[in-house]
Amino acid sequence: MKQFYASELDLLSENARNEIIKKVVDLKRKSLWSGKEWIVDYQRLRVVAHI
Repeated sequence: MKQFYASELDLLSENARNEIIKKVVDLKRKSLWSGKEWIVDYQRLRVVAHI
């Protein structure tokens, strides 16, 4: 979150930022924490627009 949403998180107070990160960690730990590291799958989409 700190990498991909840095500019959005910077708009928040430190307390709000920490609270949001804690809530996401609590919600996603079961499905994304391997016991040693966070595992996150993502796909990069490339789009070409023809006008």
